[in-house]
Amino acid sequence: MSKSTALTAMAVSASLLAACGQAKSPGSAAGAAAAQSSAPAAMAAAPRALDACALLPAAQVEAASGVKVGVVKAVTPSESETGRCEYQHADTQAFGTSIVIAVSVYRPEKVDAQKRVWTTFMKSTPIEGVGDFAYYNEAGGTIMAGAGAHAITLQMLDGPAGAGARLAAIKTLASAALAKL
Repeated sequence: MSKSTALTAMAVSASLLAACGQAKSPGSAAGAAAAQSSAPAAMAAAPRALDACALLPAAQVEAASGVKVGVVKAVTPSESETGRCEYQHADTQAFGTSIVIAVSVYRPEKVDAQKRVWTTFMKSTPIEGVGDFAYYNEAGGTIMAGAGAHAITLQMLDGPAGAGARLAAIKTLASAALAKL
């Protein structure tokens, strides 16, 4: 285990103990010193937020999906994600605020758990040509793909007709997004 990993683990353990009330109180000298020494390590361990909308420009989503995008909107990510973005239809008269594409970027420590969900519980098919791994769920028009420590899901809710055309568009967009992580 590297020195920085050990320090991070100790800082997290100290934070957990303090939260459980088993560490010295912050008012004591020992508690204050422990809080000061663990703060930088705990902040370094927190994953950074990611602008998922910066991964795919609206013009690229339009070119792949064949749908005019009106609004590109960052959405509050879930606890397993570092970023989430929705690309909405430009024609709100016909489609309301319906979503064309949704992109989620997973925290590195959540990638293996998401892979297990996709390979165990979802009716997904392994596909090649996107990142280090990729699984496609045709019914949902969704791909989960990863490269290195990063993984995304990309769901195309409107786009080219036909399963082959839709999969090609999704693969193109997922590959472009992964290249920017």
